[in-house]
Amino acid sequence: GRLLNFAVTYPYVPHPPFNFLLYGIVMKLFGQSILVLRSFSAFVCILTSVLLYYVGRNVGGQKMGFIAGLAYAITPHILYWNRMAFSTNFLALLIVAIIYLIQRDRYTIMCAIAGIALVSDPIGPIIVALAIILLHHRKQLSKIRLTVIFIPFTIYLFIMLYVFGQEYIADLTYALSRFGISYGKLLLLTSFIIIGWSFREKLRIISTRNCECGD
Repeated sequence: GRLLNFAVTYPYVPHPPFNFLLYGIVMKLFGQSILVLRSFSAFVCILTSVLLYYVGRNVGGQKMGFIAGLAYAITPHILYWNRMAFSTNFLALLIVAIIYLIQRDRYTIMCAIAGIALVSDPIGPIIVALAIILLHHRKQLSKIRLTVIFIPFTIYLFIMLYVFGQEYIADLTYALSRFGISYGKLLLLTSFIIIGWSFREKLRIISTRNCECGD
């Protein structure tokens, strides 16, 4: 079917698309049935448990890794929601993968995973923000890694604007207005972020000098 939105017919769901795309590919390959969806969701849960084992092992040895993976695998709340094939199941795998890559100092691959999270679930922007803060704190932030993070979202945005430009903008405007956000406010906030990022080194030097003068 097609979703009627503002009396305009266009296939859009107000949710990041990657999870739907992934499950669509799986159903295309193995058949359109609930069993296929739940089986793939269970597979994602198993992968998450395995990754949690390695995360725990890196922190406290094999025993902690085993406890971490097993705890996730048998938690009733996790088992219940993994039956639903929601995007949060795939997001959990991405989050654990990000933690594991941070432990291994694989920051560029971590940025790629964070970029996928951005187009997989509404919580994605929070994950990206935390990833950028971490990179900045560890002095690993670079233009290349920022580009890697936002490549998936840029592709998604280009496709939506090219195929459903007018309808997508109308829907985005309505969604932002529900939170009291206008394009003007969004542009102003973006400008402040860009200006602050551009002059971050000068601001750091000024702050250092003021601290030295105070001493």
